[in-house]
Amino acid sequence: KGFSNKNYKNLQCLLLNTRSLRNKTLDLQALLLEDYFPVIAITETWLDSSFMDFELGLNDYSVHRKDREDRRGGGALLAVHTNLTSITRRDLEINDKFETVMVQIC
Repeated sequence: KGFSNKNYKNLQCLLLNTRSLRNKTLDLQALLLEDYFPVIAITETWLDSSFMDFELGLNDYSVHRKDREDRRGGGALLAVHTNLTSITRRDLEINDKFETVMVQIC
């Protein structure tokens, strides 16, 4: 397992709509034991500021997330393996009406 920062042509990404990630962290960790995904995108996380990144168990990933703040549901998350350099790009986010996570992988 591993990925070179210099070669993006074989970049595998995982996209999940979890409809609440809180109770599915063990399922996510089990999935990652089966296959390697340098980039993980998750929609409908339903997370808020009371849920810490470390609780995801994604120790080898940089976690970038946008939680819905004003009501239940929503939320988006990007997890980028630490073999890759990732930078949150808030300057690319459209506005606060959209739950978007913009990340530059370099």
